[in-house]
Amino acid sequence: MSSSKILFYLCVSLIIGVFIRSIFLIPKFYIFGFLFIGVLIIGFSFWRKNKMLMIFGFCFIFLLLGALRYQSVES
Repeated sequence: MSSSKILFYLCVSLIIGVFIRSIFLIPKFYIFGFLFIGVLIIGFSFWRKNKMLMIFGFCFIFLLLGALRYQSVES
């Protein structure tokens, strides 16, 4: 997968995270819990040497960071 596609997926994940957070109220406790799960996915992908799983883990983290960013601005 090219670098431009990876960057595109990360940007789309961030935007989707902001969109989801604007619709649903998600407590910070859940966001940080899911961030931990995203870090575990990335760690597992390093262990298994699976590039697609690593990209998915980073997209998942960017989605949650978008939700966290929207929540910090809204408060």
